Amino acid sequence: MPFTATLTNDGRCLFCVGSGVLRAQEIIDTKGDLLATEDRVRGISFGHIDFTDVTSVDISSDDIRRIADLDKRLALLAPHMVVAIIAPAAVVFGLSRMWETFAESTGWTIAVKRSKAEADAWVESRLAASCD
Repeated sequence: MPFTATLTNDGRCLFCVGSGVLRAQEIIDTKGDLLATEDRVRGISFGHIDFTDVTSVDISSDDIRRIADLDKRLALLAPHMVVAIIAPAAVVFGLSRMWETFAESTGWTIAVKRSKAEADAWVESRLAASCD
C-alpha cells in the first residue's frame, strides 16, 4: 500500500509515508483504521507525513475534503497535534496546502514543507515553543 501509518511504541508520534501513485482511497482507509483504534489515537501529539517518494497522485479536491473530514474526527481524539508534511513535488505540495486549509478547524498546528530538513526545523521550533 503506497500510504502507511505507524505509531511509535509510546503512541505519541504518528508517522505516515506515501509512495508511488498516491490514491485518495488508501489515505481514507488508513485514517479509518486509525479511527477504529480510538485509545491509541488519544495519545498522539505529533504527526509526520512524508510524501517524498510519491511519483503521481489520484486525488481530487473532493477527496481532500473527505480526508480533512476524517481528520476533524481524529482531532476530537487528538486535539493538540503538531503536523508536519513533507511535500517536495509541486502537485503534492499544492494538495497538501489545500488539505491544510480544509483541516484548519482541527485546531492542529500544521505546516507543509518542501524538504525533511525544513519540516524537522519547523517541528523543533514548535516543540521548543511549547516547552517555554
